[in-house]
Amino acid sequence: MADIKTEKLSLRFGGTAAVDGVDLAVPEATFFALLGPSGCGKTTLLRLIAGLERPDGGTIRLGGRPVAGAGLFVEPGERCLGMVFQSYALWPHMTVAGNVAFGLNRLSGPDRARRVAEALRSVGLEEFARRRPHELSGGQRQRVALARSLAVRPGLILLDEPLANLDAHLRQSMLAEFRRIHHQSGTTFVFVTHDQSEALSVAGLVGVMNRGRLEQVAPPDQVFRRPATPMVARFVGQGCTLPVEALSTSDGRVIVRLGPRNAEVPGVAGPGPAWLCLRPRDLRLAEGAGDIAARVIGLRFEGGDHVLSALPEGIDAADPLEVRSEMPVALGTLIGLSLKGGWVLPREGAARTVAAAPQPVGA
Repeated sequence: MADIKTEKLSLRFGGTAAVDGVDLAVPEATFFALLGPSGCGKTTLLRLIAGLERPDGGTIRLGGRPVAGAGLFVEPGERCLGMVFQSYALWPHMTVAGNVAFGLNRLSGPDRARRVAEALRSVGLEEFARRRPHELSGGQRQRVALARSLAVRPGLILLDEPLANLDAHLRQSMLAEFRRIHHQSGTTFVFVTHDQSEALSVAGLVGVMNRGRLEQVAPPDQVFRRPATPMVARFVGQGCTLPVEALSTSDGRVIVRLGPRNAEVPGVAGPGPAWLCLRPRDLRLAEGAGDIAARVIGLRFEGGDHVLSALPEGIDAADPLEVRSEMPVALGTLIGLSLKGGWVLPREGAARTVAAAPQPVGA
C-alpha cells in the first residue's frame, strides 16, 4: 500500500498552469476521487503522479519514497503503480490472459500463471481467459484492464476516466466492482472523473480541482454539505451562490440578510460580505413571502416534479435558483422561497484546501 504526498507541485504548458502549486496528502488504502470540470488539471495531476509527465516544480512522494523533485525523477515503471486508462489500452492480438500477464515477465511461468488466475478471479473473469478483447463487452474489457493493474500487486492504482466509454447501467455495475475490489485489495485508488455522482458515490475522500488548483479535499458528504469555496458550491450538486451580508455568527450558525429579511443558516463566515451556498434541496416553495422573493424565469419537468428556475428579487444573483414544485408555475410569477438548508462562506479569504480524515477502507 502507498500513500501520496505532493508539495507545491506545478506544471505549465506554455503560458497555462495546468497544475498550480498543488499540496495533496492521500493516506494509504484510501479510495480517492479527483473531481473537476474539463480542463481543470485533474488528468495532468494523475499523469504527474504516474510519472508520465515531469513537473516544473515541487515534489511527489509515494509510500514515503521521493519520486519527483529537484534533480530527481523516477520513471513510471519504477513507481510500483498500476494505471487503468479510459481507452482500456488492451493488446488486440493477445488473449485476456496474455494482456493480464503482460507486465509479469520477471516471474517464472508457474508464478505468472498463478498471478494471472488470481487477478482474473478478483474481477470475475476466470472463464474469459482465452478470449480476445474484441470478443468482450465494454465492461468486461474495463475489468481486464483493472486485472492487468492488480496482477503486478501495486501499492497504488490510478484510474483515468475509466467509465467514460460505458453506458449508464454498466457504469453503475463497474462502480460497485471498484468498491468491492478496493475493499478486497486494500490498495490505494486514485479515480479521476468529471462526473460528480461517480466521485461522491465511490470514494472515501474527494478532491475538487479548478484551474490547476485543489479547491477542497474532504469526505464526499462534507464536500456536498460544507463546500470550502464558491466554486465547489456551484460545481457539486447543481449549487448556486448568493451574495449576502453576514450580520453575526455563533456556534456554527450565521445570521444573513436576504433583501429585507434575515435568516439563520449554518456556516463559517464572520460578520461582513459572504456567500450563501444553496442547492435545490435547500429550498421549498413558501405559502407566503418566505425568506427569498424570486421571479420564475424557467420551467421544466424532471424526475416527476416541475423544476422552477427563479431569479431572486433585491439580491444581485448571477445565477437563478432552482426549486421543485408538484404543480407548474407560470413564467413571470413572483414566488416566495423558504430555506431548508444552505451553507455560508466568507466572500473573500475562504481556505482553498480543506483536509479531512478519509473514511475507513471500503466505506
